[in-house]
Amino acid sequence: MIYSVAVTRPVGGGCFPGDIAMNIPITRRAAMQTLAAASAAVVCPDLFASKSESGSELVAVAKKVHPKLNWSHTELNEFLRVLPPRGLKSMGAALDMPSDFDPRARNAAIADIKKELLWVSSHSLTYMFKDQEKIPYHDIVKWVGEEIGVDSWIVNTQPTLVIERAIFEKLFVDIWDKLEPPQRRKFLDRLSSDTSLEMGAASSIKNSAAIASLSGAGALAALSLSVHLAGFAFYTTMSSFICAAAGFAGVTLPFAAYTASSTVVAFLTGPVGWAIIAIAAAVSIALFGDADVKKTAAAICQLHSLKVAALQSANDVDGTTFSAMGDPIKRQLVGRWRVRGKRETIEYLFAGDGTFLAKSFSVPREKGGEAKLLWRGNGNWYVDENLLTVQRTHTEGRFYSSSNERMLYDKREILDVEPLKVRLAANAVLERL
Repeated sequence: MIYSVAVTRPVGGGCFPGDIAMNIPITRRAAMQTLAAASAAVVCPDLFASKSESGSELVAVAKKVHPKLNWSHTELNEFLRVLPPRGLKSMGAALDMPSDFDPRARNAAIADIKKELLWVSSHSLTYMFKDQEKIPYHDIVKWVGEEIGVDSWIVNTQPTLVIERAIFEKLFVDIWDKLEPPQRRKFLDRLSSDTSLEMGAASSIKNSAAIASLSGAGALAALSLSVHLAGFAFYTTMSSFICAAAGFAGVTLPFAAYTASSTVVAFLTGPVGWAIIAIAAAVSIALFGDADVKKTAAAICQLHSLKVAALQSANDVDGTTFSAMGDPIKRQLVGRWRVRGKRETIEYLFAGDGTFLAKSFSVPREKGGEAKLLWRGNGNWYVDENLLTVQRTHTEGRFYSSSNERMLYDKREILDVEPLKVRLAANAVLERL
């Protein structure tokens, strides 16, 4: 049977002034989850974060975050043991636990969370041979990162917290790409004018129309220049983005108290994982795999949010906490780019493992003419001492792939790197897509 659930917010409250919750069709189990979460805000207020109580409990949790480590079962178990009840409740929501899940029965709740996390991240044939007390958490985070398309260099080289952040960013990118440019512009304009985010006058977004036309990766790069996606401010922006995207996608958030909160810490301790995955599903972002990638991603996003909330409460966040370690120029070049030439325009997808995919299109002789596909190909790229080398090794057709080498850039000097543009020697320019 299909149910319809709505959570009402007063006009003038919620994410942005004038937002009103909507009815959406959901299954019986989802309806029970939604009603349980909504009623808990009234029946069990101690489970929900408030500005006055969020700090003291989470300061102790911050000691168990270990941002530079690859988390094993040891770090996961220690972290869950010190989470306050509202954190455990949010983990339960992310994993879609039954409505009788009680985070105040700590030991049983933690055991249930670990059991469900192991189940959703395992193949049914291997689950019975695994130990819920020895969950390989870092490996699970890497697996989800690979499944949803996080850059392989980050997945294979970075600590757990950075990969989790990259998963968050990838979901932002994927959801952004599903929104229409007017919706993106509406969000950016609201974000720029919203004074509740405590970003000050510097938060005004320049060229919002241009940013709205970019892909998710391009928007992420552009907004990283501002206070909106720098360091911890990323999560402040995500709180607004989740709320706005939910409205655009027709998803009713069952926790208006979080998004209306005056502190992002209060938002992060709410069911963020549940929300972002619900929105991703609503806008038809595919999450494939034998095990339940969707629920596992929700749990990872939730754990990450709780870690960030704890670090912020303890004032233990600096400029490197969420940053990937390694060659900064190579990191900035990973992604989609376009190079316009006199005879052809080439679109590249540079991957973090040093490989790339490319498409070449003809340049129309007349204005308004049609660009024709000249070739598809792949190959390798690398940066060495500020010199870019891009070598095509194969060209591809619909039914074939053949060796066809071509040196596209042979140790071309990188003159300037910006989020949306890279200038090379000999007047070559890479434009981010």
